[in-house]
Amino acid sequence: MRTNRGRLLRWPQRRLSSLDQHPNLHEILNMLARIPHLSDREIARLAHGWRDNRFIAGARHRALSPNSPLVIELLAAFDRVDVMFAGDLARLDDSHDQHDPYDPKPHVVNTALKAIRDGLAAAYARPILRRGEYVALIGPWRRALPAPEAIGSGPTLPADI
Repeated sequence: MRTNRGRLLRWPQRRLSSLDQHPNLHEILNMLARIPHLSDREIARLAHGWRDNRFIAGARHRALSPNSPLVIELLAAFDRVDVMFAGDLARLDDSHDQHDPYDPKPHVVNTALKAIRDGLAAAYARPILRRGEYVALIGPWRRALPAPEAIGSGPTLPADI
């Protein structure tokens, strides 16, 4: 249950009809804007941080359930992300072509895509996920790509004042 101005609201009572109404709109838009600009290093960090276990699979199942907010829009976002990385994944079939040896390998990109999808699923489904489920799904994204406002936002030194 969520509190809203002193009242308790259950999620199913409050259906979203568009992304503009989503309580986690800022995070969703930031993630969608950052995905096309991921560097090879960030892709590798996402792939390295992604894990799968029963708990995460359950959280993923819950985030992609029909009761999840804007699940159709989330699946459309998955399709857009897949299109963005289709060239990197197609290199698996074109192994005889000459590619930059520093480009991430297709299996690394594939694993990074799983981390990206889990992060998006967490951002979209945040209102219905338990805190631990949300943290487990978005964790690889947050560890690999901290929010720009979080970088350097620690305590300031007296000389900086």
